[in-house]
Parts: sequence; structure tokens; C-alpha cells
Amino acid sequence: MRSRMFLILILLTLLLVWATAPAAALTGYQIISINIPTCENVQIIHDGGTFDRDNSGMEMEIIEATITDGAGNVIHSFQNFVPVGITTSPSDTTLGFSPLPVANPIHIRLVSIAGNGYDEQEIWNETVDCPDLPPSTPPATPPATPPAAPNAPAASSFTGVGIPAGFVMHYISCTTPVYTEPAGVPVGNDRVLEGQTWFVDPDPVEGADGQLWTEIFVGSSINPWIPTACVGGVAPLTPA
Repeated sequence: MRSRMFLILILLTLLLVWATAPAAALTGYQIISINIPTCENVQIIHDGGTFDRDNSGMEMEIIEATITDGAGNVIHSFQNFVPVGITTSPSDTTLGFSPLPVANPIHIRLVSIAGNGYDEQEIWNETVDCPDLPPSTPPATPPATPPAAPNAPAASSFTGVGIPAGFVMHYISCTTPVYTEPAGVPVGNDRVLEGQTWFVDPDPVEGADGQLWTEIFVGSSINPWIPTACVGGVAPLTPA
């Protein structure tokens, strides 16, 4: 009888722990596979995910990616502002390298940044080799960022490039590369995808090709351009 009561107490304790455990800050968005066909870009197939951390104070979650080579050079980086509550579908993402890597391994890291009371949350931390360079010896996976102590203040706050004044969040109505200027040349393999939401200048300009072009904010110090035909309607900051 005592052993049965003891087992019941253990089960109740476990149920209490499960019921009070905090949910993951970002559901899904895990890498399924990584492919580097050449040393020019990386193709990442990943699950979808739900963004639920208002680390910007603007009802948006800011995620930041950094890709470095074995010499410590940053060969790709970006920041995305995603409205809280948005759920993305599984996707195949291609990220171009600029400059090209000079040494293996290639380290890919994606985080949800610290800010607005949230600690930094690591989403991806992967190390792979590109085939056009000597393999890394031995293959090394950088250690994960140690978790912060309970109730510790955020290690840092968002200090990146701010959203330009007057820019408005819009839906993207078609998948398109981003360009250096109106009617310019594509910026590597970077692109925006149909169904995403981005802050854009509501006032398009006419390019040398006679078409309308829209400036888009992608979290960098220089804003690229996309065809205005790919800019859809205004998107709410808080999805219904």
C-alpha cells in the first residue's frame, strides 16, 4: 500500500512539473537538412515555426542570422522583423555568401535576439564544410551559448538599425530578388518571398526601366529595392 501511494505521489509531481514548465519561445523552425553545392551559397531546408516573442517592443520578433567562415569572416548576415503570432510553413531557403569563404568550417547561427525583457534564444547553431575548400580538421561545432541564470536580466538589448521613418509594413505578393537600386542588379541570392511581411517605403519611384520600384527595409544600413508590383496590401502589426 505504501509503495502504491509513493508511486501516485511521484506521478502527481511529474504532472505538476510538466504543467508549469515554460513553453519553447519559438515552436518549430528547426533545420531538416543543409546543402552547400559550391562555396557561393547555402541551401537550408527547415520546418515552419510560430513567432511569439515581442523582443522588439513593437509586437514583433527580431531574428538575426550570422554565417562565418573558418577564418572568422562574416559571409552573410541579416535581421528579420516578424509580427508576433505569425506562423511560417516549411521552407527551402538559399543564402548567398559575400564575400566568399576562404576556409572551412562554415558556421551558421540564427537567434531570436535579446530585448524587451527576453534573453537571447538560439534557434540554429550548425557547422558544415563547403566542398571547394580543404575540409576542417577536426570538424568543430562551436559550443552553444550557456543558458542565463534564472531571473537574470537580458544580456543585451536590440541596438541594430532602426526602421526608417514613414515605412509601413506590407505583405509581399510575389517572390522576388532584392536589387541594389531601382532597376539595378540583384544583391547576391537574397530575395523576399510571397506571403512575407516587410517594412517598405509607401512612395515608389520610377526606375530607368520605366517601372515602379519600392525601397524595402531588411535590417541593414543600406536598403535594397524590389518591384512595386510585388508589394501587396498593408499588414497589421498584430495578426488577427
